[in-house]
Amino acid sequence: MNATDLEKKAEKALIFLHEGAMEHAQARANANYLDDYLKVEIARLKGAMAGSQSDAAKTQMALEHPDYRKALEARRIAEEIHYTNVFKREAAMALIEAWRTACSNARAQV
Repeated sequence: MNATDLEKKAEKALIFLHEGAMEHAQARANANYLDDYLKVEIARLKGAMAGSQSDAAKTQMALEHPDYRKALEARRIAEEIHYTNVFKREAAMALIEAWRTACSNARAQV
């Protein structure tokens, strides 16, 4: 592909990067939040367990609890959204870089 062919795609990629920045930042923040929330959820579940069970036993039961599994699924979804954005951003940046290279090559041939 030459610079002319890539120009429209590069423009769309630049718009995607610019207009999606806040959404992508929010997706990363959500994933980070859920990483910390999982720790809080384990602590909450362990604290709600009565008895003289060992900490390891309480942790095991907390990890098997439906509330923890829901939080884990929410984290998976948040991470999936984040990484989808990351890979789309990388693809957009690669397209822009290919356009820049094609422009440079075209200038060198003039």
